[in-house]
Amino acid sequence: MEAVEFSRVEIHVKTEAARMETLELTPRSSKKLHVLVVDDNETNRFVAKELLLLEDCNVMSAPNGQDGVELAIRVKFDLILMDISMPKMNGWDAAVCIRSSLEAKSRLTPIFALTAHASSKEKSVMDAAGVQGCIVKPIRGKILKEILTNLNTVEGTIAQNALMMADNMDAPRTSLDYSIINELKELLGQETYAEKCKLFEVELRTGLQQMRKLQKHDSRIEIKQNAHRLSGSAAIFGAVDLRIFLIVLERSILEASSVNIQIMFRHYKKLIAAYNLECKS
Repeated sequence: MEAVEFSRVEIHVKTEAARMETLELTPRSSKKLHVLVVDDNETNRFVAKELLLLEDCNVMSAPNGQDGVELAIRVKFDLILMDISMPKMNGWDAAVCIRSSLEAKSRLTPIFALTAHASSKEKSVMDAAGVQGCIVKPIRGKILKEILTNLNTVEGTIAQNALMMADNMDAPRTSLDYSIINELKELLGQETYAEKCKLFEVELRTGLQQMRKLQKHDSRIEIKQNAHRLSGSAAIFGAVDLRIFLIVLERSILEASSVNIQIMFRHYKKLIAAYNLECKS
């Protein structure tokens, strides 16, 4: 995996055209900011807290992704700093849960990933998880101050994207890899491809029904196996967002709380609707 060192903070958002764009930065008002730090390393949490206190912020912290999600659901934060590698639930999975929960008070709060290194491949995962930027450890005061100063721009873009989806909340757009789709069409022929697509759509719906039944019996290993199988099918049909989400579900299901599992299932249902809608457009 190729390592990419960030000399400055990268602030990215997913636009309607699904492009990654660097934002123009604008100053924020002088109100006291409320920040959540999620990191399993006590020293990292302490350093981040001290840097944030120097910027006159109110700070709360959590030692793992699951606790971080629960705090983000209950409390409205202005910024979330999220470590990627954590027990119980990693940072990518936690971000997906926060963004997927309509009840979360911090659903539209900017989230910045904290990582010891960053790779070019992780940017697509960052986008899919709803993470606005990546900070390479150690956290530097200058970079943190830049983020705090310019939160208005990031929040505004997140809110704008949410409004664009408001009229069709049950079926947000999803990403398709048309190079994979076109290759599959050429291989199978249009008629056979259309038949296989219908079978895939049935597989997605049936998979959701099966996983919900399994969740009632707390059969998490079977849910994990279902998510693994479905992610493989999603890859074949170029359903990028579905595949990434199913990988997240597979990785987090054994440690996720019952509430977070329900949140993830609701998001999965929306992604299925989005896939069906985009295939027809």
